[in-house]
Amino acid sequence: MGCNTDRGALRLLRAGPGRSASSPRGGPGRCNAIGTPPRPRRAGRLRCAIERDTLQGYEEFLAAYPADPLANRVRGLLAARREAITWRRTCRVDTPDAYWSYLNRYPRGPHVNDARWRLETFAAAMVPPPSFTPIVYDVPPPPPAEIIYVDRPVLVFSDPVFGFVPPPPIVFLAPVPAYLVFPPPPPPIGLFVLPVPVFVPVPLWASGLCSGTSRKRDLQ
Repeated sequence: MGCNTDRGALRLLRAGPGRSASSPRGGPGRCNAIGTPPRPRRAGRLRCAIERDTLQGYEEFLAAYPADPLANRVRGLLAARREAITWRRTCRVDTPDAYWSYLNRYPRGPHVNDARWRLETFAAAMVPPPSFTPIVYDVPPPPPAEIIYVDRPVLVFSDPVFGFVPPPPIVFLAPVPAYLVFPPPPPPIGLFVLPVPVFVPVPLWASGLCSGTSRKRDLQ
């Protein structure tokens, strides 16, 4: 998920049935390697954190740049990732104790209705009994600073309540230089008739180079 989600709502269900919520989305690369390069630039470190999409990546960026203009956006991404990991663990356990544990952490979170629906499937009460034993999650509960982002069914980054700084503008490629002029294609000759390609003779030095290359490959 990129950080620019002003065009729509960011559903906090980030992990599907076939993907672990704790695994990074990005492929193999320097951003997914263990550790970070020494003293990276701020923009590069933010890009790596978003590509990795892990709690550690977001926490490292916030620890290095707590007053960055985009720090609040990163906190929202961190809250969304923590909730997704919690819900993924809940679905894997798939017991009434697991859904009660989720409701204790996120009483008004994005998956409250799903948790209640599963409790109805188990014919369990919505309120946990006194003998209820919470399950153990891989991540700690959300700190108070993250509750504002996950205490709602949908997180919209353009919501004025958060006061997020607008994301960086999209940079497009530069226009084609004027000296690059591409002539239009030749007009069609007739229906279902393709133009005959013009034969371009190959210089002797090029043909010799190609034959020498092929000979080397044959010898190898």
